[in-house]
Amino acid sequence: QTVLPLNSAQLDITLLNIHVDLCPFALPKIMLTADCTFCCVSCPGSQASEQMMGLCRSFYSLGTTIIKGIPMKEEQSKPAPSQNYDVELYHSQEAQRDFLRMCGFTIPSGVKVYQRNLVFDFKWCIP
Repeated sequence: QTVLPLNSAQLDITLLNIHVDLCPFALPKIMLTADCTFCCVSCPGSQASEQMMGLCRSFYSLGTTIIKGIPMKEEQSKPAPSQNYDVELYHSQEAQRDFLRMCGFTIPSGVKVYQRNLVFDFKWCIP
């Protein structure tokens, strides 16, 4: 009995090699068959989360918006300097392109293309 009919499937195999003394590198994707690709990414452990997020952005076609300098509300009882944080938001690249088209932009200044992903940087402003 077939639960889900499947005429074809795309298989992407990614090997993430993590080691303390490893220099970061990525091999280009290798087409094993018409429906199967393989790539190898190596990095030190300190960069593993960044590499994983890059792979997720690429695989799911995600765009990134970074809101910079968001003030953190500290407890009143602690006399410490105010902290500001940056928050990275992920969303569909297609929605990002639609937003740009709607605004009449191609790629405005302040938008970086990072590994074929658009990255918007915004500065937090207190009204």
